[in-house]
Amino acid sequence: MKQKQGIQRGYPDPQLYMPAMPPLGLLNAFERKVQKWWRERAERRQAAALRRSRPSGQH
Repeated sequence: MKQKQGIQRGYPDPQLYMPAMPPLGLLNAFERKVQKWWRERAERRQAAALRRSRPSGQH
């Protein structure tokens, strides 16, 4: 089987290729992870505030 001739360019190939847009599945997964972390953080902060506001004699 004969291989195709590579494209001749006047500049070297980049060491790292960055596409203009990352895959949408990757973006969605990252966004869901951040939203989950943010929601859990808010819940932890709210629980900590409630613990601080209770009188010390009640547990």
